Amino acid sequence: MIQVREKDLSARDLCDLVRRFLAICPQARIIVNSRLDVALALNAHGVHLPAGSPPPSALRPVCPPHFLIGVSCHSIDELQAAALDGADYAFLAPIFPPISKPSSLPPLGLDTLARACKSVSIPVHALGGITESNAGACIEAGAAGVAGISLFGHAGIRQDTPPNRSPFKSRFTTMPVPRESEAEAGLHPTTRSACFVCGHDNPHGMRIRFELLDTGVAEAVWTPEAAWDGYPGIVHGGLVSTVLDEAMSKAVAATSIRTFTAGMRVRYRRPVASGDRFVIRGWVVKRVKRLIEAESSLEGPDGIEYAHAWASFLAPPKANG
Repeated sequence: MIQVREKDLSARDLCDLVRRFLAICPQARIIVNSRLDVALALNAHGVHLPAGSPPPSALRPVCPPHFLIGVSCHSIDELQAAALDGADYAFLAPIFPPISKPSSLPPLGLDTLARACKSVSIPVHALGGITESNAGACIEAGAAGVAGISLFGHAGIRQDTPPNRSPFKSRFTTMPVPRESEAEAGLHPTTRSACFVCGHDNPHGMRIRFELLDTGVAEAVWTPEAAWDGYPGIVHGGLVSTVLDEAMSKAVAATSIRTFTAGMRVRYRRPVASGDRFVIRGWVVKRVKRLIEAESSLEGPDGIEYAHAWASFLAPPKANG
């Protein structure tokens, strides 16, 4: 996700800039700061509203389906109000003293960030004074991701960040991928012929083919069939969670550690339509002794995330390295 925030540009110049971002970043979600008219005119992916803007619910009737509306918040009360007003996500700031510009607001700190994230169901992105050294602490506190100016403008995005992932979700780490046997041929080494999700010999299965990327991401293209609908034209949510779990399992298995899913949480963002083409990605976030944490996402043909999952995988005691 890239937010275009140029307050001093004319509407014409801002349109030119947003148009360039849309052209050169086709796989990123382009969000326009403040200017709903520009975002709608250029078919951008969403608009970000500064504090004090009209509520998202007032803008939603003129926005197309899947259009994202984010809100900047500076307190838990503002965050809860934004969630109730229909925001898709929120920035909470400042968490730390800002680096790129002075602020009259006191830093909220990690404790407030943790309480804020628990108080709402929408994704909360930490903003203000975010660096590579403290971004992980924001994630541990419950933030869905981090946002910043200095963080990405000065240091850049690490080369080991999984491809096509929003920098807001970057955890700055991936696990290495073994390149041998089936992995050398681009197939996932744990593919089982009878597996319901990925097995090529299961006549009732999905037969999803996962590939391992050099970054450690397990990726597959999935076009769900109408037979998997829970409602007409809408894929059953249980199957969506199944493919998200499988994507994480593939990424975890690539670390050569045998594990089982110990717990999983899924956020369904939008209905998944059968017949549409989706991209599934799973990646490892970190490993602490026998516990491996992973995430996965399901992106639609419009490049928007339809579902996101977080899971913990546990290795048997004998696999503890």
